[in-house]
Amino acid sequence: MVLSWEAVYRAGPTPFDRDEPLPWVVDLVDRGEVRGTVLDAGCGVGHNTLFLAGRGFGAVGIDVAPTAISRAREKAGGLDVEFAVADVLDLGAYRGRFDTVIDIGCLHSLAITDRPRYTAALHGATRPDAAAHIRCFTDRNADVPGLSEDALRAAATGWEITDLVAAVDEVTVPERLEVEFWYLSLRRLSRP
Repeated sequence: MVLSWEAVYRAGPTPFDRDEPLPWVVDLVDRGEVRGTVLDAGCGVGHNTLFLAGRGFGAVGIDVAPTAISRAREKAGGLDVEFAVADVLDLGAYRGRFDTVIDIGCLHSLAITDRPRYTAALHGATRPDAAAHIRCFTDRNADVPGLSEDALRAAATGWEITDLVAAVDEVTVPERLEVEFWYLSLRRLSRP
């Protein structure tokens, strides 16, 4: 069964609707790991995109769910930020535009066969030497499906892994759980 993200957002606030950026994203910015124009892939209601725009980055948030994008635009007020309904597997309209990609949960939501297509789409949407920072579930969680380290490495075609750490964090999906995530940083190679 394919998850309909539009149905998830239409059902009301989701457990991942936040009014603040993810601390990991704040830390990436504070450490200088984010630069230039940033793509927030699978941005949901835009909390990380809005934070990035507020910090002065050119920020674009995309999501497949129109309701999520509508909520993100409402939150933006007068902030200079771009939100668009788009499929992360088809980023041809953004060719060569981004210096940094932020992905909070998009990769682990994709079908196994779509993961290499996704990283290839990100490769096409980024500039040479771009960085991608991905947070996704590991396969060591009892309650949520995730990726093994081998699957994560296999999906990173066209990218060099510069950092890969597993850590436990608390989430609400819908009940509060401690879940292990991969925190992955990539550097774009010249060829996919």
